[in-house]
Amino acid sequence: MVTWQFSLSSGQTKQLALVVAPLDDNIWVVNSADAKITSTSGAGTIPTTGNVPANNDTCSGRYKLNNPLGQNYGDPQCNFTKDDLYTLIEQNDPTNAYFWFNVIIPCESSYNPNDFFSGSPDPQGAWGLYQMGRGRNGQYDHGDVVWTLQTTNAINYNNFLATKGRTWGYWACAQDKYRR
Repeated sequence: MVTWQFSLSSGQTKQLALVVAPLDDNIWVVNSADAKITSTSGAGTIPTTGNVPANNDTCSGRYKLNNPLGQNYGDPQCNFTKDDLYTLIEQNDPTNAYFWFNVIIPCESSYNPNDFFSGSPDPQGAWGLYQMGRGRNGQYDHGDVVWTLQTTNAINYNNFLATKGRTWGYWACAQDKYRR
């Protein structure tokens, strides 16, 4: 195993070239490589996607629009899939992708980007996949937006909490694991 530590400023890239060559002429070596980011530091913020206006489309009956808006805010383009959700999480928070996808989301919303809960600490309710608010705690505390933006908001908000020593402190579903 080869490990390589480095840091990048915004916009910078690094490349690693590894050449495997046999020491003997009668040995066959297959060159293959696999890479995965195992940890990040100084996470900061990730790029957010734009919002898509809510509408009345139930996506062929897939969603009940029982939220104060009475609209499909979480999947207005009817393009949400669990596979795409996991891909988006893994692209933006690979270290925590499994936890987001298999602990937080099923516990908070059962993978429903239009989920709404009125009995939350936020008087305007808890919205979407991550059961976030409507901006009470800042720009990333928005679950009342399209699922892609819900995801980047949740990751950015968790990264913000990490700077305060409160990683996962927002989500009740993380409390058992992290006791925050």
